[in-house]
Amino acid sequence: MKLENKIGQTFDSLVKRILYSYIATYPAFKPVNNGINYESQKQMHDFISDTLLLIYEHPDLLGFSDEPDAYYEYWELNNSNPSLIKSMEKIERKFTDLIEILIKLGQLGEVKENKLIIPKKNYSLTKPIKSKLELLGIICEQSKDQSALSIEKYPDLFLTWKAYSESDDLNAPKISRVIAFIHGRYGERKYKAVDFFGEIIDNPNLLKKLENYLEANQFSYDNFDLDAKTRFSYVKWIKRYPKNETAYLRTYFNWRKKDQMIFEFRLPQFRIMLNS
Repeated sequence: MKLENKIGQTFDSLVKRILYSYIATYPAFKPVNNGINYESQKQMHDFISDTLLLIYEHPDLLGFSDEPDAYYEYWELNNSNPSLIKSMEKIERKFTDLIEILIKLGQLGEVKENKLIIPKKNYSLTKPIKSKLELLGIICEQSKDQSALSIEKYPDLFLTWKAYSESDDLNAPKISRVIAFIHGRYGERKYKAVDFFGEIIDNPNLLKKLENYLEANQFSYDNFDLDAKTRFSYVKWIKRYPKNETAYLRTYFNWRKKDQMIFEFRLPQFRIMLNS
């Protein structure tokens, strides 16, 4: 997908600011050897891409409120404008509620002949949920005993959908679970910064060179912050030195900030360097 670069720019609404972050930093497709065929993995990746784009372009259809755009400067704390962070988190909760429904359906259903079959004894689709699913292109066939979900455009995705849902970590914060699901961050799949941000920075080759340098110098990378509350597309390259010293590069896209693209560097013994 290719979107206008909106880093540091204003949005039509606050909901657009927040939803933009998910679609603009959606990672490049990276198949993994998890026992599921390539086509199913690719179709799941493309379906989530379509879903994020639909939510971004038509938030009103899915019940998001329309509030004026606002943001924090890089140095501002959340408590400098408590009403703003409350509004932001309300929008985020509505987004996570929607994605959590997809996770739950995958957990409760079984894949049969390119359909996700959900016994009514496990879960009964309400009219509001059915309506939202249909907006996402999901066909919902209901009978006395079950609901059968299918997607004409992506008939093979349910094996991957089911695998993602079963890998859900219920002990993790809700937003981290949702981010893991939409990015497929399970098993061996990890993303470098260029996978997330290569479409929205001016020169992705420079970022690629930087990450190649870090990798060649024994830095390792991961996509989850230390407190397991990652709510953004996020990469941390880190190297540990003697005496508990570390060096790292953290790269993420923070929708709370005016300039959402964040690069944070830490050098070992930096205070000594400053004082020398």
